[in-house]
Amino acid sequence: MDHNIKILVVTHVPYKLLEGKYFVSIHAGRAIASERSKDGKINRSDYEWLLENTIGDDSGDNISEKNRYYSECSALYWAWKNYDKLGNPDYIGLMHYRRHFVFNDKYFESVPKGNWEKGLQFIKSDFINDEYLGKIGLNDQNIENVCNNYDLIVSNDSDLEIIRNRNIREDYKTTILGTDVKDFDLMLEIINKKYPDYKDVILEKIFGYKKTLYQMFIMKKELFFEYCDFLFGVLFEVEKQVDFSAYSINGQRSLGYLAEIIMSIFVWKKEKEGINVKKLGISMVDYPFEKKQLEKILDKGCPSCADKFILQMKYLLSVGKNRENARFEYNRIKTKIKSYKKLQKLIDLGINAKD
Repeated sequence: MDHNIKILVVTHVPYKLLEGKYFVSIHAGRAIASERSKDGKINRSDYEWLLENTIGDDSGDNISEKNRYYSECSALYWAWKNYDKLGNPDYIGLMHYRRHFVFNDKYFESVPKGNWEKGLQFIKSDFINDEYLGKIGLNDQNIENVCNNYDLIVSNDSDLEIIRNRNIREDYKTTILGTDVKDFDLMLEIINKKYPDYKDVILEKIFGYKKTLYQMFIMKKELFFEYCDFLFGVLFEVEKQVDFSAYSINGQRSLGYLAEIIMSIFVWKKEKEGINVKKLGISMVDYPFEKKQLEKILDKGCPSCADKFILQMKYLLSVGKNRENARFEYNRIKTKIKSYKKLQKLIDLGINAKD
């Protein structure tokens, strides 16, 4: 069966665009793109690239100006309120410029994982190229197949017990820098008051260790509208009652972090209702950029990057696929470079290993 499918790929930086008829790149927070963020201040050339290659979340009914608080949910809100501009798709999805669904279950299971990867259900990848896309099965046919067989596609359940031995509430309280657990409790209070149908599933699941991560999904249109009505019905109420301006830069993103919990609650309820749900592993790409994008940065110099990172990237550019030599060279460079303070300020860089 042919479906009209649109998958938003949310970004705030230039990246390696995904090839396929279902992907729509969207620039989250375009209305405030020129303002300094957790990643620094965007330069003019990057902004022009985004204008040329992505749609913005700042037209029509939108909350683009609140992106620093809502993260990728500003793009999600835009899609909800401007659905006709996407062509009224039967299915809509959301991925990130550096996080993708792995449609190849066998490949995902075959990749060795430490406790961190097992707990958060992801694998690490270097670059976005044909080899990578083939391994994870990210193509039109697999997207069509999963939509033909499932109503809701989300990430595999995390298992917080493996990595931290903390339940969902304790994880929010102690792990996410700058957040306040009182906001988590307020969120639950609002849900129980406004959406009492969710009360039973919350009592059953909220103090467990498994949740849906990354705010990534593909779902039927009807489910999407139901989800957005639920999600923003809760988040807007939280925003009314909490002054996030005094929070740290990361803490100001609390609404985005809470959205992940709200999605988990929505998925739990849909599973209980018998909705046909498919769960997939996630690939997190270290360097999701075009080769020319990194070369341009290297030519100009990047004051926010550690010297060793620049050298590593230059070497990777020269060796292409030879990862073993690249790792050896990287380790050799580490012993010579002592400038580690800048590591905390690394911006997202990378290359597309195109041979």
